[in-house]
Amino acid sequence: MTRGTPRKSGSGKAHAKTTVRARTRTGDTGASPRKPAKALVASTVFGPETFAFLRELDRNNDREWFDSNKARYEAHVRAPALHFIAAMGTELAKVTKHFVADARPVGGSLMRINEEVEKRRLQYSFDTLIVSPEMKEIGVGDIKDDRMTRAIGIVVEGYQLERAPAVTEVFSREFLPPKKDRELVYVKN
Repeated sequence: MTRGTPRKSGSGKAHAKTTVRARTRTGDTGASPRKPAKALVASTVFGPETFAFLRELDRNNDREWFDSNKARYEAHVRAPALHFIAAMGTELAKVTKHFVADARPVGGSLMRINEEVEKRRLQYSFDTLIVSPEMKEIGVGDIKDDRMTRAIGIVVEGYQLERAPAVTEVFSREFLPPKKDRELVYVKN
């Protein structure tokens, strides 16, 4: 059997295609001086090539490197991601109508990474969701006793428990460092 050919399992179903390696030892997709490069075959699963690409991208995160490795991205990251989204979409639809996994290559659930947009999203999330007024008041990791008492009451009622535990039976501040050490400050770079 050659690489890139679907294999049959005992059930008779074809397995996902494996990918053909078209890299030299340095990770380039260019032709090797000894033999010509093989065409990349898109994979339907995340594999070693996916993680190798992501590690190299982490070390070479610039447009020039990405452009020269775009075929690897398409074959080993984007194609399996779209396949995963399609597979999850089927299962997700059985569970909830509130989340949709859209496997369209453009305009679907797989987003392009845009550093400026991601920074704005992170800043918004940090300012509005993470550093809430309550978190500013009590610090990271702490709770408000009255709020926890209400939450315990909801659980007791919902599960028809015989008694409601005290907040001190559920949560302890003994492990918390001082509040000044639990404050979050976002530093823009």
